This record gives sequence, C-alpha cells and structure tokens, in this order.
Amino acid sequence: MKHLANTIRAVVAECGVIEADVVTACELAVQTAAAEVYGDARRFEAAYDRDAGEVLLHQYMEVVVAVDNPNTQVSLGQLEAADTHGELGEDVGFQVFYLPAHYQLARAQDMQFGAILGLSQQRETLSRVAIHAAKQAVIACLRNAERGRIVAEYAPIVGQMVCGLVERVGRHDAAMVSLGGGVTALLPKAAQHPRDRLSPGERITAVVASVSADHDAPAVVLSRTSEAYLLAALRLT
Repeated sequence: MKHLANTIRAVVAECGVIEADVVTACELAVQTAAAEVYGDARRFEAAYDRDAGEVLLHQYMEVVVAVDNPNTQVSLGQLEAADTHGELGEDVGFQVFYLPAHYQLARAQDMQFGAILGLSQQRETLSRVAIHAAKQAVIACLRNAERGRIVAEYAPIVGQMVCGLVERVGRHDAAMVSLGGGVTALLPKAAQHPRDRLSPGERITAVVASVSADHDAPAVVLSRTSEAYLLAALRLT
C-alpha cells in the first residue's frame, strides 16, 4: 500500500475527487477489514499517515486488574509480562502491522505482544482483505465523483434535446447512447419511437428525461416519445 499516497494524489489531481473523501473512505475500508477478519468485538481505529503514505491501524484495549473480555481488555500483569506499562482504566493502543512491508515489525510484535493481541494467525488474511478494500474504496470515490459530475451537468437540462451516438442495443431493445465526455445514457425501448430501428453508430436526437445520482439506476435516461421531445422536434422544424 506504499503507493497509496501517489494514487490519492493522482485521483485528486486528475479526477477532481476531494482528498478528504478518499482518505476517509480508505480509513473506513481498512478498519472494516480488520473487524471482518478479527471480529467486531475488538476496538480498531484506522488513520491515514501522509508521511508514510499508508493507512495505520491500531487496536485499543482498556487496562484492567482482571480481564473479563480478552478482545477489549488487558491486565496490568499482562503488560508487565510484555515489558510495557499502562495506567489502570486507560486505553492502550497497539499498532497492527498488516502490510507485507511490515513483516519484520509484525514478527517482533507477535513475540512481545502475541499473547495479548492474538493477531499472528490471520495477518496475511488481513493484509489481503485490507489492501483490496482500500483499492475498492478509491474506485468507489472515483465512481461517486464521476456520477456527481454527470448529475451536475445534466440535471439542469432535463427536458432539453441532446444529440448522441448509439453505442449498442441490448436486451429488450434498450439502447445505450454516447453523449460525449464519457457519458453514456439509456434510451429504453418504451421511450423509442415506434418506427425506430436503432443500430450502433447511428446518430440520434432525444431529450433528457431523467437524471439520477443513485448508482443502482442509469445516470441519464433519454426519451424520443415524451411531450418535451415532440415539442423540441417541432421547434427545430
């Protein structure tokens, strides 16, 4: 994950993504991955370190006299046995070394705190899950930024005519239409003219029928049968 800083800088500079959004998403992804691997009973916190260019992960445990919950508590005796210290009632944090580059640090930690943390058996799993989760978090930020750009561009022109190029005709004769600028809109069969026999490469006109920020829905939906389209076509003639 040492290239994470470069990736974040690149997506911010080239794609207009807000850096804080990407950082927060990566932190949440690593923290969620830790809970997935080790269980959500443990108290994990993730924080992006700009100098190191990686997301640091810590596990926090309360210092107690006698341990009732080994996932969230550590005794004074255990800390003394591990040659460290803590104050009764305070939270002590242990960095979780999960990245492949931290292998030697992880081994040293297992030797000193292995009996307390019990992390060694699943470090490789956490490394794989966390790195994948962070990558997916960056991709999600890019998708959100792109969808936001499309909504901002096309929401103000709902009901207006646009020109596009049919990219493909899919199931149920729904057509995907390129509007330029990397934007592809959906033209459902029900919104096509009865005489339409669309084919890839054909240039058509349509009105923007709807725009959605929901990733489960098409960003832009077109129509060639709505009243707005008919009125726009009449004005052109």
